[in-house]
Amino acid sequence: MARPKSFDSEEKLSVAMNLFWRQGFKATSLDDLESHLQLKRYSIYNAFGEKRQLYRQAVELYIRTMFEPAIKPLLESDDLDAIETFFADTMAYFADQPDRLSCFVFEASREVSPEFEDVAALTARANTQLKQSFVSVLQRAVDKGQAQSSLGVWQAADFLVTFYRGVVGSNCVEPDAQWMASVLSQLRQILHSWRAS
Repeated sequence: MARPKSFDSEEKLSVAMNLFWRQGFKATSLDDLESHLQLKRYSIYNAFGEKRQLYRQAVELYIRTMFEPAIKPLLESDDLDAIETFFADTMAYFADQPDRLSCFVFEASREVSPEFEDVAALTARANTQLKQSFVSVLQRAVDKGQAQSSLGVWQAADFLVTFYRGVVGSNCVEPDAQWMASVLSQLRQILHSWRAS
């Protein structure tokens, strides 16, 4: 008869998520996982599967608990200001991370996709969600007359996704407050150019 688990799987998965997020998949050893999760190797295998399966679950947890909640306000808004708020909040969050972390979706897609098809599918879906959230707020802004009717919503959303990747990727080189203010000022000018007269 198997011995029941004496630990919180979600809590341990959160620890693994932060470890993978900070170090990456390849640089995180099983010894690292044992040490940080405070579990023996067989307990990790029994609860989560092999290292690759644990990594996939960590990416899923990040998307569910951090990525999707961050983009949810965009799906509920019809105001271009929501886009500026999203980027300001995103930059402030990542700038406050002690290890200069980037977006875990962004990092996972760079490190293991397309080598790991299951993780690649997760990050691709998350990137699609991000684009669709921009499309949603842009289209609603057009529909209510706040944004120009001639605005190419899908092209604008593509630009914003690229802008997002640049912002979160640049976080690794320790941007300062002046850099953040400059980036937000540029974004504000772009959003202003999209507004209806």
